[in-house]
Amino acid sequence: MAFVANKPIKNIMTFDLEEWFHILDLPDNPNSELRTKTVYRAEQGLEIFLELIERHHITCTFFVLGWLAERNPGIIRKIDTSRHEIASHGYGHEMITSLKPEEFREDISRAKKILEDLTGREVNGYRGPGFSITEKNMWAFDCISEAGYSYDATLYPGKHGHGGISGMPIHPFFLVTHNGNRLEEYPVSLMTFGAFRMAFSGGGYFRLLPAFFISACFRLLNAKRIPVCSYFHPRDLDINVPRLPMPAYRRFKCYVNIAKTHGKLTQIMKAHNFCSVNDWRREKNLLPEISLVKRPFSSQGGK
Repeated sequence: MAFVANKPIKNIMTFDLEEWFHILDLPDNPNSELRTKTVYRAEQGLEIFLELIERHHITCTFFVLGWLAERNPGIIRKIDTSRHEIASHGYGHEMITSLKPEEFREDISRAKKILEDLTGREVNGYRGPGFSITEKNMWAFDCISEAGYSYDATLYPGKHGHGGISGMPIHPFFLVTHNGNRLEEYPVSLMTFGAFRMAFSGGGYFRLLPAFFISACFRLLNAKRIPVCSYFHPRDLDINVPRLPMPAYRRFKCYVNIAKTHGKLTQIMKAHNFCSVNDWRREKNLLPEISLVKRPFSSQGGK
C-alpha cells in the first residue's frame, strides 16, 4: 500500500440513507406494499447521526437511495452538502444479484440523475444494497464505472449473506474491471482471524460487538495504515423504529442493541479520526491496483 505516511490515519465514515423497511431478502418482502404508504422515519435516525458527527467535527459520505430522495427531497436539505458528500445507494434498493445488467444500469443511472438534479453537484460514489456483488456478477463494476461513478463502496471482501468476494483487499484500491475501466474501490473493513474474516465497523456487527473490541480492531488496522470504513443506517439509531415481521435470527440481527448505538458510536468517534470518502480522496493517497483479469488474489489472500 502507498497511503500517505507520517499523517494521522483517517478512517472513513459513511451512512446509507434509506427507509426503515428497506431490509433485504425477507420471505414476505413488504417493500412493495410499504412503498405506497407515507410512513417515513429516515429523518429520525438521520438527525441523531447528524448531531453526532457535527459534535465531533466529522465529515461523512451519505449514500442516498434515489427512491427516498425522489419522494422526500427535503431530507437532502438536512445534510450540509458544503461539508458532507452525497453519493448514490441506487434507486430501488434491489440486490444486484437479482438484476440483469441492463436493469442495474437503469437503476444506478436513475439514482445518479435524481441526486445530481437535487444537489446541483456531481455524484461520484456508489454503494449497492447488501454489498451484493459476487464473483458471479462482477460485470456490475463495469456498469458502475460506465454510469459515470468514480468510486464504489459495495465490495465485501469475504463471505456475506447477500454477496461478497472472498480474498479481495480490505483496504482502498484501484480496481481494473473486465472491460479495462479503472474504478476506485472502498471495501467494507474486515478483521482477519486465521482463515476467518469478520466485519465490525457498521450495521448489526457494530451494534452487537462491544466498544472495546471495535476500538481494538480500529487500532490494529490503523497501525498498518489501513483506514476503517464504517457504515450506518437510520434504523441503527432510531430506538422507535417499527419492527418488521421476520425470522428470529434476522430480527436479532436487524434490531439488536439499537438503544446502545448512540453511546457506543460516541465512544468510537472520540477515540478515532474520521472523514468522508471525498475528503479521504483529497489526501492524494496512491492506491494499489488490482485487476479482475489477472485476479492476483486468492480466497485466503487480500491483505
